[in-house]
Amino acid sequence: MALAPLAEYPSWLESARALHEKQPVTCARGGDASFLTVLQSWRAEPYAVLQDGMFAGYCALAEGKPPRLQELVLPDAALLPAFAAALAQHTGVAGVRVQLYPWQRAELAYFASVAEQGVCVPNHSYRIFHWAAAARAAMALQRTYDDTAILDEFILEVENEGRLRFGPGAEGVRPAEPQDAAPDLVLPPLDAARLLFGPDSPLVPGAQAVPAGLLPLPLAFPWADGI
Repeated sequence: MALAPLAEYPSWLESARALHEKQPVTCARGGDASFLTVLQSWRAEPYAVLQDGMFAGYCALAEGKPPRLQELVLPDAALLPAFAAALAQHTGVAGVRVQLYPWQRAELAYFASVAEQGVCVPNHSYRIFHWAAAARAAMALQRTYDDTAILDEFILEVENEGRLRFGPGAEGVRPAEPQDAAPDLVLPPLDAARLLFGPDSPLVPGAQAVPAGLLPLPLAFPWADGI
């Protein structure tokens, strides 16, 4: 396996973009930003991942000490050990930091098995205006990679924002109706975001009232420009 600069091969660049657009979550960019320029954000160099000379995926490797693998799309999980070896040979350094997203389950499992340290970092640089829609979208994403959870009904009240009723079924979550039962938990917006979408969900006061298997919901998105 080898890495080749993606910018030098237009056909591989198009193949990489097609893979990117198949991911569960992508960032839409307007204006003059292209797929390539976004990949090059934060001093990153995008590479085609080649297996026996054929395009197998792509990655973006940013400068740093150690270097940072800030994007990896490799559909065949069986190639991860070979990719890690090629990455180590390419960088020539003792270590690389790797960023992954919640739906990259095979990649998380592999790199966790070989990493010296793993850290799960929440992103709270957002504000939720429509809680039911955000939670419903996150639950739909969660079900694309984990459909084993059996969810009992649960009502959460977000202070000054309204109540949400979680339950099984296709919709998963909706605004609670006046005739519904009293909320199981009442939280201010920041704690509600931590509870629903943060890796520290169990530490939020009252989290024991939440049915097992629901949290955390994956509110995550690629760093379109490193914000």
